[in-house]
Amino acid sequence: MADSNFPHVFASSRATGAHPVLGFACLAGAVVLVQVPFWIAASQYAIDRPLFNVDFLLALLMAVALPRVGPVALAAAWGVEIARDVARCYHFVDTGEFIASARYLDTIEIGRIVSWTVLPAVVALALCGLVVLRMLARARPPLPMFLVLVALTVGMLGVDTANGSNRILGMGADRFHLPVNIAGSPGWNIYAEQRAAWRGSTVPMKRWARAPVYEQMWAWKAAHPNGSELLVLVESMGLPHSPAVRDWLYARLDTSQVQARWNVQRASDPFYGSTTYGELRVLCGLRGHYTRLKRSDEELCLPRVFAALGQPAAGLHGFNLSMFERASWWPELGLAPQHFERGQTPLRMACNDAFPGVCDGQVLTRAATLAERPGSFTYVVTLDTHLPLPQQDEPLNPELARRCAADTLPSVACQMVQRLGDVLDQIAGALAKLQTTPMVAVVGDHAPPFVQPLDRDAFDSGNVPALLLTPR
Repeated sequence: MADSNFPHVFASSRATGAHPVLGFACLAGAVVLVQVPFWIAASQYAIDRPLFNVDFLLALLMAVALPRVGPVALAAAWGVEIARDVARCYHFVDTGEFIASARYLDTIEIGRIVSWTVLPAVVALALCGLVVLRMLARARPPLPMFLVLVALTVGMLGVDTANGSNRILGMGADRFHLPVNIAGSPGWNIYAEQRAAWRGSTVPMKRWARAPVYEQMWAWKAAHPNGSELLVLVESMGLPHSPAVRDWLYARLDTSQVQARWNVQRASDPFYGSTTYGELRVLCGLRGHYTRLKRSDEELCLPRVFAALGQPAAGLHGFNLSMFERASWWPELGLAPQHFERGQTPLRMACNDAFPGVCDGQVLTRAATLAERPGSFTYVVTLDTHLPLPQQDEPLNPELARRCAADTLPSVACQMVQRLGDVLDQIAGALAKLQTTPMVAVVGDHAPPFVQPLDRDAFDSGNVPALLLTPR
């Protein structure tokens, strides 16, 4: 009678007839195997993750205690890890922001980003999950297995806390105390990100301690109240680690023709986060997400400086301005969004495979026309260099190819530098046609979010190139 009231999930080993040694072996196999797909992925791709994901152990706990819930718990833990890994790869500070960006999928060519090549990985992951659940089903007796998992999970959480990741008991603030990130919880990290976002929605945004492009454009405008400014934010323009390759890239805009009219300063800007974070950095000197903008933050933005003087400020982007809600928050900063409509002049479209918008050449030509207006501010976000790169590689510039080979720069990273150089060439061409001489700043938003470590490591992880052109 007593046995009938005992939870089925913790039935004794005598009832199941299982051998404890076999049970512990199955449990150990499940604990390791649940992590193996992500160990393999981390060895092949630019994934920043702990050695052991504690969320996976919690999913195993649920699978032992509640077998019917086990598949859902395991799928959820794996899904959270994948979402966080991909979000971090693409420079999203908040995983929730990355997930929310799915609402824009109808505006892009998703087949250019996600192909059928991921199907074998999905199938392999599903099969791995089935094997893990089968191992847990053979892990008997259940109660000792459950207690072992509890002890292991608590121990891993303790290691994570000691390492500083959970910011518990005054330890941490994400300052690692151990040389290896042994354990962590993406689920906890996502919760912490959301909690920080909720708290940040009621306080002023943080300002960059050093934002050279913003600071110098602000200072130049203060010294030249009637002067015009042109600011170009170049998609995925990272700072190459190779000095020779970096010099080649800078030289695409730093030409003798440009130097005849502008003093050219080669510089760099710090970066943090995805493209919209870069926009607020260069426009306002702010560090944060556009959804947390407040009126008090906007007063120091460059377009507001021009608006205070009664001067026009325009914003241009070749893609749909509904993406990341630019059509809403750009005007709040004082920018008048410019739209491209098919008229007598045909629009050149789809220079980017995944984001089929107006090509940068036409956007920059339009921006140059607007920059001719006295006392105006013109802001451009480019598009053509958004990843993924075209499947068909264009022939490399011989000099760039020589420099890439000398510094063993991977071919994909070198192709990216060439495409960035093409954009700078287009900017130089647009500037050559100007009748006036505005102050010009050209700067990257973030490093290219390559998934291959060698390609990603070819660029600085904290700074992007900048060129500041001051009228002579």
